This record gives sequence, C-alpha cells and structure tokens, in this order.
Amino acid sequence: MRNAIFERLDAIEDLPSIPAVIIKLTEAIQDIESSAHDVSKIMGEDPAIMTRVLKVVNSAFYSNSFSSNPITNVKHAIVRLGFDTVRNIALTTSIFSIFKEDH
Repeated sequence: MRNAIFERLDAIEDLPSIPAVIIKLTEAIQDIESSAHDVSKIMGEDPAIMTRVLKVVNSAFYSNSFSSNPITNVKHAIVRLGFDTVRNIALTTSIFSIFKEDH
C-alpha cells in the first residue's frame, strides 16, 4: 500500500500553484497592521473572490434582518465577515477555480 502511494506521488508531474492574490491576501490578513481597506485593495485584483465574498455576506446567514439593503461595498463585507472568513472564502474560491480548469 505504502509503495503504491509513493508511486502515485512520483507520477504527478505538475501541481497547480496558488494564485498570487491568495498569497498576498493571506499575508495581509495575518499582518496585525492590515485594515479592511488593505484587504479590499488586494481582493480587487480577483473579481471571483470579490463576487463570492459579496454573495456570502448577503446570504441569509450573514444578512442583517433589520436592513433590506444588500452590502455592495467590499470593505463593509470584510468588516461584517471578519478576516478569517474572508480568507476561507478566498481559499475555497481559488481552489475550486484551479481544479475546475484542470478537471
């Protein structure tokens, strides 16, 4: 069994890399000096991540029941969701897009 696993790993020629936006976003989120503005500027480089964050923040789980206005500002979305949630959304969005392309 163990040899079969190593043989399969050796057969892998190329793994997709994590996009640069995700790396910058993760670094900014880990930096205690970063603000929602800083993170939103980085997210601006990847429309798929921005769209996903806005979709999640306006979902029934996160939406404010006292306001019928959706959040359209990425900075406001980041503040509402928090850095950890934004990072998780960005990572999953990125991973799904990588594997979608490679099947």
